[in-house]
Formats: sequence, structure tokens, C-alpha cells
Amino acid sequence: MASLSMAPVNIFKHGADEEKAETARLSSFVGAIAIGDLVKSTLGPKGMDKILLGGGRDGSVTVTNDGATILKAIGVDNPAAKVLVDMSKVQDDEVGDGTTSVTVLAAELLREAELLISRKIHPQIIISGWRKATHAAREALKEAAVDHGNDQAKFQEDLLNIARTTLSSKLLTHHKDHFAKLAMEAVLRLKGSGNLEAIHVIKKLGGSLTDSYLDEGFLLDKRIGVNQPKRIENANILIANTGMDTDKIKIFGSRVRVDSTAKVAEIELAEKEKMKEKVERILKHGINCFINRQLIYNYPEQLFASAGVMAIEHADFVGVERLALVTGGEITSTFDHPELVKLGHCKLIEEVMIGEDTLIHFSGVDMGEACTIVLRGATQQILDEAERSLHDALCVLAQTVKETRTVYGGGCSEMLMAKVVTDLANRTPGKEAVAMESFAKALRMLPTIIADNAGYDSADLVAQLRAAHQENKTTYGLDMTRGMIGDMGLLGITESFQVKRQVLLSAAEAAEMILRVDDIIKAAPSHISQGELTKALNAITGLFSMKQTLLLLCFQCFAHGLVRVPLSKMLSLRSQLRATNQLDNFMMNHQVDIFSRRYSQCYPPTLVSLRLGKASERLYNFMDAQYFGQISLGTPEQNFTVVFDTGSADLWVPSFYCVSQACESHKKFKAFESSTYVHDGRVFGIHYGSGHMMGIQARDMLRVDTMTLANQNFGESVYEPGSSFVMAKFDGVLGLSYPTLSKDLGLPVFDNMMNQNKVDQPVFSFYLSTNASNGFGGELLLGGVDEELFVPPINWVPVTLKGYWQIKIDEVKLQGTTTFCRSHSCQAIVDTGTSLISGPTVEIQILQQLIGASPTSIGEYVVNCTRISSLPVVSLVLNGVEYFLTAETYVKRDIIYNKEICISGFQATDVSSSVGHMWILGDVFLSQVYSIYDRGQDRVGFAQFSDKVKRSV
Repeated sequence: MASLSMAPVNIFKHGADEEKAETARLSSFVGAIAIGDLVKSTLGPKGMDKILLGGGRDGSVTVTNDGATILKAIGVDNPAAKVLVDMSKVQDDEVGDGTTSVTVLAAELLREAELLISRKIHPQIIISGWRKATHAAREALKEAAVDHGNDQAKFQEDLLNIARTTLSSKLLTHHKDHFAKLAMEAVLRLKGSGNLEAIHVIKKLGGSLTDSYLDEGFLLDKRIGVNQPKRIENANILIANTGMDTDKIKIFGSRVRVDSTAKVAEIELAEKEKMKEKVERILKHGINCFINRQLIYNYPEQLFASAGVMAIEHADFVGVERLALVTGGEITSTFDHPELVKLGHCKLIEEVMIGEDTLIHFSGVDMGEACTIVLRGATQQILDEAERSLHDALCVLAQTVKETRTVYGGGCSEMLMAKVVTDLANRTPGKEAVAMESFAKALRMLPTIIADNAGYDSADLVAQLRAAHQENKTTYGLDMTRGMIGDMGLLGITESFQVKRQVLLSAAEAAEMILRVDDIIKAAPSHISQGELTKALNAITGLFSMKQTLLLLCFQCFAHGLVRVPLSKMLSLRSQLRATNQLDNFMMNHQVDIFSRRYSQCYPPTLVSLRLGKASERLYNFMDAQYFGQISLGTPEQNFTVVFDTGSADLWVPSFYCVSQACESHKKFKAFESSTYVHDGRVFGIHYGSGHMMGIQARDMLRVDTMTLANQNFGESVYEPGSSFVMAKFDGVLGLSYPTLSKDLGLPVFDNMMNQNKVDQPVFSFYLSTNASNGFGGELLLGGVDEELFVPPINWVPVTLKGYWQIKIDEVKLQGTTTFCRSHSCQAIVDTGTSLISGPTVEIQILQQLIGASPTSIGEYVVNCTRISSLPVVSLVLNGVEYFLTAETYVKRDIIYNKEICISGFQATDVSSSVGHMWILGDVFLSQVYSIYDRGQDRVGFAQFSDKVKRSV
């Protein structure tokens, strides 16, 4: 008989970790107790504040003692600590206060449990004792609760006391009477509805906290239009979300040629007439006030003024939503049927001054309970903390109006519950009694911490309080103003019964959950199991397999021709990482070979496109992408920011079902919201130079500016491992290369445009601006060229291999001397998806030496910023035409820690092909020329910019 091996067997994947039994329990206890210790110094009326310093460039500063705010701001890895953080969030959402108390109580319970575990008492015995203790404590709290819900005068006094008690531990403690009255009056106006949306809080710098006041109406932080009424009585308000900025010529997707300026005037007149008709349709609603979510330009503003209508523009979305709520109106965007539109009403609209700011005041609104609390303060931090404090008070009072019972604060309720639990423990035989006594001790720790935070002798005060409760003085608690015990009923220290009950139950449940843990299994870092991935993919398949019929709405584009896509220029991923000093670490962890092997086991072996080594066959590296544009997918449209990339052919965006961290920071496609979505179901994968991506194939309506394409193939990404896509400024990629590069996702977008006759010519062109200070980074023109942006002649360079836009470089010169491609021409890829010029490693290293650039540890090269004017000119010869790049063009300036550095725009990248390593012509070159891509004749054109472009740079 074969003997069994006694060697330990590891059943987990490489990199996974496991903590068992006492080790796991100790790990949980340590994490939870650490969270409790973090916030316990903020507990009570004399609790201390904490400064939360943001990690971004702005370095935002938050000064607070609110437990929920502190716990939201910190990042924790310990699973037990995360349980307490989530519990605090639930407490904040449910009742608005007690977030610190619930965290501290749970931590103290676990501190007691740690001692019991060390005495060999089993967790299940502890849990059994705690459950009985919790039940006894809850019943004691119920018996001690006082209900004045039927006595309006006493109930209002209870509300004032609760508000004062809540604010006593906040920034507003010195003005608690003032703010308690504000909060109570605001909540009572709600007439029991508890709808806090009707209470609007506005923060205005200046004055002191005592200058804050409650306004019985609604305040909108905007200004009334020029030459319009500043005061309106019995207002009929139309609240809209519509474009009122078409008083300028906006004819996209077509070219307008005129033979005289009179024709231009006729076009402008036609546009004005359209806007005038729209304003007239709005005025037919019988209104005297028009409030728009979007801008109102000069001409329609003038028309409203002539009609005696007050017009307010650019009201923020939250403001418009709340305004519609309180005035009884509805937000509308079409005006053809006035009888279907619900207007808002109020008795008076007028401008008021708060400090140095002018606001618009709405009084006598339909929703009588609506009101505005105006907060004043010396600094933004004070205003923010005052708002958080007031929010807690409003939430607690709103809950108290629904559940009118109250209990006493100042540690009175905790000591009362501890006494009952201790009495129960004295009557209970066995080890459960020890657990009950530990529960009572944890409850007594709350008044102990409150006294400690005030600087008093907690041992003496808690002993006095315990003795008072033994003498049945059940209303006694801690008076932290005088440092002694006192009658909480006489002192008016009252708390909401619901808040106190929620603290007790949530803390006990969370502590029990953590105590039950005897094994912690940590997944391998940055890996995802095949089962989880399959589940995510099947979620999409299952969602649509149940549908019997899909209604495909086909939209026909009524105007063919040119599609003009504005481009925005932003910092590339490389620049972002460099600015935050993360680039070195990122590059070490995201080299193609290292990254490929690290994640190779996460992908199905059937996906050939994701096998090792595939990254060298394609140019998919968007670390240096800096020009982005907008597209829309689905019906209704869902907007995405994409890279328009001539170095790839696929279109993909993140899926709603994406399981990767990268998707959390980007817009995600919600297939279930699109009525034109067609589910394909096949899995696709793309292997990038700086990351991988995997997902599901699909088809839907695609809109690029004014052009709509039906049945466009695209990918829904469900897995984007690593951090390369997390910081990217784009959501997805729209490839513009030849179809031969699209191995998985079907026909590329531009091929679909040509097949559906959406473009007059099989041509698209790029203008990439070097001056993006105004947010405009250039434009992509689909279907032709813009002759105003360049001057003839166009230098046409034939495409040598139809995959990438691959062309031939005749020579690469330095100061007029041929340096590379001397004996034979070189192959190059024209790529709008990167900002750099790349070339074979050997040749780029020589070039860097010749321009005086020094290497860094991550493969970049830097030059002396003071020598830029003396650096040599690099030129490229394409089809016999020489293009000159000065140092100001090929050197990128960056600021890191207030120090300027200058980085070479040349990069070593070995892209293999049948003719050897290729060069890549990115934005360093393409931003100096107008580039044209002709699919009809398979050629790339380059032309010099016109004077119009040069003047804008």
C-alpha cells in the first residue's frame, strides 16, 4: 500500500496567499482595531479634527472630524478594515450620523474578542453571548426611549436638543444654537416628507458662520440676462435644456462657397430666422421667465429682452433639477406643443446680494416646503466642514420626524445598555457570561473615549457614571462642558433613538462577521480567474439570448460629403506618469515581453492574436497618444472619447460588464440601453504594446459628428489588465488603417463609410495643431480635404504595403547631410496614435548622440534646455521632397517639480517587417504638415500649412 505524503500541498495559483486560523483572525482584528483607533480621537464634543491632504496635483485640503468623510478618503487593504469602512458608509446613508460611534464600538468589540480568543474561548461561544447581549441592550434602549411625537412643543424642543447634540461634536459647536434652529426650521418645513432635496445649501465665502441664515424660498447662483427684467411677480417659468447658441453659422459636413459677402449675410440671416422662430415657439407658452440648462447667445437673449421675458442661462444640472422640483415645473427640450409642457410657478423672482455676489431669489414657490440655507465663512475649508456638519444634523432630524422616539446622549445610553448586559451576564452560567461582560465593557468604552478626548480623568468620570446608574439614575451622562456627570434630561443632551439603535446593531453585526473569519485567501496579484472572465463574457451573451426579437432602427444620413471631427489635445499617458514621478516604475513593469508573460495565462489559448510575441507585429502602443475626438454608439447615443488612430483598424470601447480597474475611470457602453444593438457573441482579443484587451464582438449604430453608420462592427472590452489604460485620457480606439490589420473585429469604420456611400471620396485628412491652449487640437476630415488649411502642391507618397499606412523614406538627414537610409530607402508607418518619431534602436541611438541627447534609465533621452537653439536640424526626404524639423519641433518641454526638462522626440522602437525594422512617423512630424490618406489610390499626401493655420499657431 502506498503511503500518504505528509508534505504540504499548495492548491492555489502561483502568487496567491492564504492566512489560516489564528493568523487570519489576528490579521482581521489588527486591521479593524486600527480603523477604530484612527477615528476614535474625533469622538465626542471635544473630539479632534484631522487634515486630509489630497494626492493629486492640486493637493486639496480637507479639515474634518466626520468619521464617514475620513473613512471615505483613506485607502485600506485589510479586508476587516474594509468591512468597517463600508459599515460607516451605510450608517451615513441610513441615518446621517453616528459614523464614528459605530466604527469605534465595532473596533472595541473586536479588541475584547481578541482577549477572549487568547483565553481559548471559541468564537461561536463569543458570538452566542454577544447576540444575547445585543438583544438585551436593544430592549433596554427601547424602554428608555421617550416619545413626544404627539406633543408639538415638546417634540420641537427634542428636535432642537438633538440638533445641538449632533452639532456639539462638529465645527459648528460654538454656534450650535444658531445652526440647530436653522436645521429644525428647515426640516419642519418638509411637513414630515423627509425629502431633503427641497433644502438647498449654498456656500458663500465671506462674513462669519453666524451670518448664515435660512431663506424661505429658492436661491439660484446665476445672473439675469442683459437688459432683461430684474424683478418679476407671479412668474410663469419654462425650465429647458436646449441649445440656444445657433445664431452663428454652423453648417457641418458640407462646404459652402459664395461669390460675394452678400451671400454670407443671407446665410447668417437664415440662421437668425431659425433662432427667431424657436424663440417665438418658446414665448407661445405664455411665460415671463425662461431658464435654460445650456448657454443663451446674444441674439436670442436680445429677443427675450424685447419680449419682456427674464432669461437665465447655464443653470447647472443639479440647480435645474431642484428648481423644477420646487416650482412644480418639468424640464423640457421641445416647444411645439405648449399644452403638454408643465410650467413652474412662483410669486416673485428678484436679484439679491449675498456678500459681493448677485443671486436670483425665487419666493412663493409651489412647493411651500422648499427653502435655502446660506452658509457664510472665512475659508472654503470652513464652509465645506460646516456643510458636512449641517448635513448630519438635517439627516438626523429628518429621521427623527419619521421615528419620533429619543434617547439621552453623553454616554448615558451606552452606560444604560452596559448595566443591563452586565446584569444579564451575572445571571447567565457558562462562558457566554464572559462574552456578555466583554460586550458591556465595549459599550462602556464609548463614554471613556469621550472623556479622554476632552482631557478629563476618564477612569474617575466613568466610575462615577457607573455608580449613578447602579443607583437607578438612568438619565445621567457626561457633561463635557463642566467635566463632571449630570442629568442629560436637564442639560438637553438628546439623541435620536434610531441613530443609537443603528449604531448598536451595525457594530454588533460587523464585529460578529469579522469574528467568524478563520481563513483569508488572497488572489494572485493582478490576475483574474478564467471562471470569472467567462462569467463576465456570459453575462452579455445571456442578457441578449433571452430576447426573441431585436428591432433594428436604421437611420439614413440625408447629407453625404465631409465629416468634420474636432480633436482635443491632452497630456499623453507618458507625460502624466512623468509628471507624477511614476514613469520609471511603470516602464519597468510594462515592457512588452514582461507584460505578455505575466498575463498570458489569463487568456484563452484559442485567441491567436494574444499569443506571446504578437505585440511586435502591430503598432498598438498608445502611451504617447495626445489627440482625441468624440463618437457616439447606440440608440439613444452613448458618447465616448477615442483615439483616431491610423496605426490600427479596430473600433472598441469599454463594456458595462468590464471587470478591470481601467474601466472604472472611463465611460462604459450599456448595451441593454440601446434599441439598435446586435449581439455577436464571439470573443476577441488585442495584444497591445502597453497592455492587453479582451472582450465581446457586437454591432450597433455609430455616429461620427453628423454621420450615422448602421451595423458598425465594434468590440466591447471586458478585460483590460495592468495600469496602462487606467490613466489614459481616452475611452477607446477608432482605427483608420487598412482592413488587413483588423483580424477580429470585422470591417473598419472608414471601410464601412465607403461601402455605405457616406463619403464622396475615399479620402480622410488630419490637421494636428501644436497650439492647444484654447482646447482645440486640430481636426479630422472624413471624405475629403480642407483646402483652407494647406497650400498646394500635395506631395503624394505611394503606400508600399497595405496594412499600416506604410510608405518609403528616401533619406534621413542631419544638417543637410544624409545620415540614415543612405544606401537603401527605409520603410515607415504614418501613425496618428503616437506623438513621437520612432526608429530602429541602433539608428536612433546614433541620432540621439548626434543631437547631444543623454539616455535615462527607462529609454528616454533628454537634452540641455539651454542648447535647444543650437541643436541641428533633422530632415526627412519623402518622394523627393525634404521636410525640416527644428529642435523646437522635435524636443518636448516638460515641467516636473517646478523644474523644466527637455525630452527628445525620437524614440527607439524595433517594429519588424519583411524588409527589416521600420520607422514610425508620429505627431512630431505630422503636426508640421497637413496629412491626407487616400484609400482610392493607396497613397499618403503631405502639404505645407496655409497662412491661416500658421497665424493660429
